[in-house]
This record gives sequence, C-alpha cells and structure tokens, in this order.
Amino acid sequence: MTDGPLSTSTPSTSASSSSPVDLRPLSTSELIDRGFSLYRAHFTGFLLLALLCQIAPLLSQILITALKLAPSLNDMNAPLGVVLHKALFLSIILLVMQLIVFSFEVIITFYVADAYLGTVPSVTGSMRRFAGCVGASIWTGLLNMGLLVATLIFPVLAWLAADL
Repeated sequence: MTDGPLSTSTPSTSASSSSPVDLRPLSTSELIDRGFSLYRAHFTGFLLLALLCQIAPLLSQILITALKLAPSLNDMNAPLGVVLHKALFLSIILLVMQLIVFSFEVIITFYVADAYLGTVPSVTGSMRRFAGCVGASIWTGLLNMGLLVATLIFPVLAWLAADL
C-alpha cells in the first residue's frame, strides 16, 4: 500500500532520508517546542520571507507619503471631489498592499508545511507552489477582507441608533 502507514512486519524499500512525521495531537508545550526548533533550523528562509512580506507595507507608505495621500488638516477645507479622489487612491493602494501581504502569508504557510513534514523547505519552491493557486488565494483574501468589513456594519448601526 503506497499511501497507507508502513507496517512493522514489512521493511521499507524506499530510500527516503526524511523521518516519519508524527501527526498526532500535540500539547501546547510540544507545539511551542516544535515551532522553535523549526524556526532555529530554517531561520534564513523565515527571515527572507518575513522581509519580503514587509516590502509591500513599506512601499505603500512611501507611495502614500510621496503622493501626499495621507489625510491632513488642509483636507478639511478642500473640495469634496479632491478628498474622495485621494481616498479612492489611498483605498486602492491599501487593498493591493493587503493582498500582497496575504499572498506572502500563504507562501510562508507552504514553507512551514514543508519544514514540518520533513522535506527541505525552499523559498522559491514555496513561491512556485503559490503560483498554482494565485487566483484562489487572492479570492480568499478578498473574501476575508469583505467579511471583516461586514463585521463593522453592526457597530456602525448601533452607533447610529444610539445617536438618534
């Protein structure tokens, strides 16, 4: 049986160098211990992915500052069209930034899964695996953002009801 567990009576003929993965429920201390051991063993990959994940927020802040899209006191006296124009560009920049960060979170998840399952994780391999599911991942990120925005409906309605 190629997909089932290896029995103790038949010797393994595969020459895999990875050890069998322990897929049982773990206690909190075991999860923390395993997480730190993976982190120590694959520090450079995690550091590279963390740095790549932070490029989008950095570039978005630079772009917002360079284009002077951040709200200021002068915007209070500006015409409504100018304020809405700036708000639209600001929203687009922040949406793209959030999608890029979410994409890198998916890539980091692939990297951690490879490390946990005993294969040698690689940043480029994780990015290649992500390339096969870009559409589904971006759609998931958009739905996630939509649900978070939808949770704001009830507090806003409660605030409006209390104001009336």
